[in-house]
Amino acid sequence: MSPSDALYQIGLEYNTKICAANPHIILMNLMTGHCKYMAEHKQLGHQNFDERYQICREKLGINCGEIAAMSWAGNYMENSTDEQLLDIARQMWKSWRYSRGHWEIAQSKCKYSGGDMCQADNGTWYAAMIGGR
Repeated sequence: MSPSDALYQIGLEYNTKICAANPHIILMNLMTGHCKYMAEHKQLGHQNFDERYQICREKLGINCGEIAAMSWAGNYMENSTDEQLLDIARQMWKSWRYSRGHWEIAQSKCKYSGGDMCQADNGTWYAAMIGGR
């Protein structure tokens, strides 16, 4: 199981509309890049979101929203099993569930979506989802 598969599987368990949308390769690649950026810099955020928004508008003709989260300390799992990846994804969705703004994006009806998780060298995982219509 890939980290993005785990993120989508748990998102569907939470019955989110963003995960019910069609995953799009452009959005998947945008989120992989953003997760790698956050992991490399060990910094959670929406850095360079304006650029991702422009790509969504120009290439797909959609407006988009983005959510990001990071795992708690101590989640270093070299060669993570499927169950461990699902547990990490579950942590991400729990944090989004209890944030009104993030949950509104997760529950917005989307035509396309993308998402991924990446791990920093200190063991912290970073996740991001994007969706739009």
